[in-house]
Amino acid sequence: MGKEQSMNRFKCGGEFNNGSYPPSNTIIMTKDKEGIALKGATLQNYNAELVHRIEELREKRDEIKKIVELEEEEKTNIQKDLVILNKRITELDESLSRNYAYSNGYDKTIHEVEIAYSKILESSQTLLHVLKSETIQAIKR
Repeated sequence: MGKEQSMNRFKCGGEFNNGSYPPSNTIIMTKDKEGIALKGATLQNYNAELVHRIEELREKRDEIKKIVELEEEEKTNIQKDLVILNKRITELDESLSRNYAYSNGYDKTIHEVEIAYSKILESSQTLLHVLKSETIQAIKR
C-alpha cells in the first residue's frame, strides 16, 4: 500500500510524522472498521428482526396447536356420537325388520280371514236361499 493510500485509511484530524502510522495510544477509525461496524449493526438489526419473526411464527404455531386440539376433541366427540348413533341405527333396523314381519303376518291373517268370511257369507247366502226355497215349497204343500 502506498503512502497516500495508508494516509487515507485513517479518519482523524492532523498529520502524522512522515505519513507513518499514528502512535498506538491514538484512537483511529479506518474505512474498514467503519464498514465492519456498519455490517455489525446491520447484522444485529437482521438478528433482531429474525428473532422477532421467529417469535411471531411460534405464536402462530401455538394458535394452530390450540385449534388442532379443539378440532381433535370435537372429532373424538363426534366419533363417540357416531358409535352411539350407529348402534341406535342397528337397533332400529332390527326393530323395523321384526315389525315388518309382524305387519306382514297381520296382513296375511287379515287376508285369510277376509277370504274365510267371504266363503261364510256365500254359504250363508246359499243357505238363506235354500231356506227360502224350502219355506216357499213347504207353504205350497
